[in-house]
Amino acid sequence: MGSKRNSTTAQQGLGIVYLALANPDFSGNLRLQGGTLEIDAEGALGTASIYFNGGQLRYGSGITQDVSSRLNAASSSMARVDTNGNTVTWADDAGVKQSLTHGVEKDGAGELALNWQSAGETQSGNLAVNDGVLRINKVSGQGTLSGGFI
Repeated sequence: MGSKRNSTTAQQGLGIVYLALANPDFSGNLRLQGGTLEIDAEGALGTASIYFNGGQLRYGSGITQDVSSRLNAASSSMARVDTNGNTVTWADDAGVKQSLTHGVEKDGAGELALNWQSAGETQSGNLAVNDGVLRINKVSGQGTLSGGFI
């Protein structure tokens, strides 16, 4: 993918797309509708809004970028994330709540930590851990996770 400004880009099908260069000018919407999008450079996603609609986001070796501030609430499926042996922390409260609302599927070795600041909410998304560690760090407040483990 080259530099795209204010556009919508979709990853579809069963393949893998590798983003190997930082792309600070990329903005707009990134729809993960199938297959896998691997980020192999910090900043490869620019400032794009990320929609999980059936696809997977995979971190490349050594990449730990927090993309939680760009997770879009209009996503229609679980956040499918492969940390690929990295330790990744998502710390943006709105993004973490969005992922917990739709659910999180953790793949690959490594850890995905979600820092959740609750104000009495109940998050109902399902959680799935296929490999590695999914950690939910309750930063403050009281909240409930009512989704199941699948």
